[in-house]
Amino acid sequence: MSTKIPVDPLIAIVGATGTGKSKLAIELAQRFNGEIINGDAMQMYKGLPIITNKVSEAEKQNIPHHIFDQIGLEDQPWTVSNFRREAHKAIGEIRSRGRLPILVGGTHYYTKAVLFNDYLLTGEGASSGSEDDSRERFPILEAPTTEILAKLREVDPKIASRWHPLDRRKIRRSLEIWLQTGKTASQTYEEQSQRRLSMRACGPSDGNDSCLKYSSLIFWLRAKDDVLKRRLNNRVDAMLECGLIQEAQAISQAERSLNAAGIQINKAKGIWASIGYKETEPYISALADTSKTLGELEAIKATCIEAAKGATRRYARRQERWIRTHFSDALTESDAMDTLYPIDCTNPDEWDTNVNQPVTDITESFLAGNPRPTPESLSDMAREAISAIKAELEHGNVRECRYCEVCDKTLMTEKEWTAHLRSNTHKKALAGRKRWEAFKAWQARQGAAEEHRKNDE
Repeated sequence: MSTKIPVDPLIAIVGATGTGKSKLAIELAQRFNGEIINGDAMQMYKGLPIITNKVSEAEKQNIPHHIFDQIGLEDQPWTVSNFRREAHKAIGEIRSRGRLPILVGGTHYYTKAVLFNDYLLTGEGASSGSEDDSRERFPILEAPTTEILAKLREVDPKIASRWHPLDRRKIRRSLEIWLQTGKTASQTYEEQSQRRLSMRACGPSDGNDSCLKYSSLIFWLRAKDDVLKRRLNNRVDAMLECGLIQEAQAISQAERSLNAAGIQINKAKGIWASIGYKETEPYISALADTSKTLGELEAIKATCIEAAKGATRRYARRQERWIRTHFSDALTESDAMDTLYPIDCTNPDEWDTNVNQPVTDITESFLAGNPRPTPESLSDMAREAISAIKAELEHGNVRECRYCEVCDKTLMTEKEWTAHLRSNTHKKALAGRKRWEAFKAWQARQGAAEEHRKNDE
């Protein structure tokens, strides 16, 4: 852990949706003369404050916010390369004013792209080139996922085994790397890893880890699962009261207008795939159906709201999992895990004690170049989070796709595979398979005996 005054400090705040990342960013910006850079892909869209969960102007407390309200509904969604370029530009501008850049948002692969010197686009985001160019040059990239995967297995079986068969984005990007460069994705990633190791072997520069682009301090806001689940359900209810349906209707109307103007929309990307819009589409469509009764409409609406709540909870779990795996892996490779501080935000009534005060103290020490506490020492939750990450690293959790024919299920890590084999679900399915095979064997024997009897007659 460096005890030198950082020459290019950057604060990053990560965590699942609903943990209070924006609130903490604003508090830090007020305390340390900072400006905020948005790292949430949906909040880059103009307007739509409810579906995108933007902070209000009053909540911003006059703190400058960058990369907000920049993309129109008619514009193409940004790629990671777009964001990375604009974020680095904003960081430079903030520093030129003698202020502290604070990067906050839930699109964590955007945050990772900004923090690391040698960040390779691995399917977590779009490629650095034009997607239209890729489609024209390599038609196979628009083929069904099964065809793309078959080609990837042919040219790069090592990387193909890492991805889930349904993870089209990663599969497509891995094949695209080979098509564009002539070098397999697995070879490219290995070279990247070796470069990082070499950079670490050369030692830190100016007190900074050489794999991190900036002197970074990262706060990871976390809440207990049951508390976060209730919080997210309540958030969707609050969004409904604030006009979620009306905002979704406005997006739907914009979609129809763009289609009428001949502007092609990719419903799998950007705001069109945002949680809150796609879940309410059935209700918006039903509202235009004059044959629907009020009772039918209310039932459809209730189903849509429950779908939005479920999607929000699943998204929060994916965000947590991404930090525990991809983000922590990159920090570990960079020998920078001591920059990641899990912060327990479970109890909102104890925010000042459990969140604001420790984060403020750690940031003060970081900026002054003074010793900081270890991440594990902050709380029981912090210790559990760091211990879980270390345990996975020690026992190995390498991604390798394995398929259980008995259960018709794909598992992606050794840990998942072992747990599946030990599960009651698998054991019951296996027992059922054995009974079925025994029955089929008995049938075959009976058939053979009957055939033998007929021949004897």
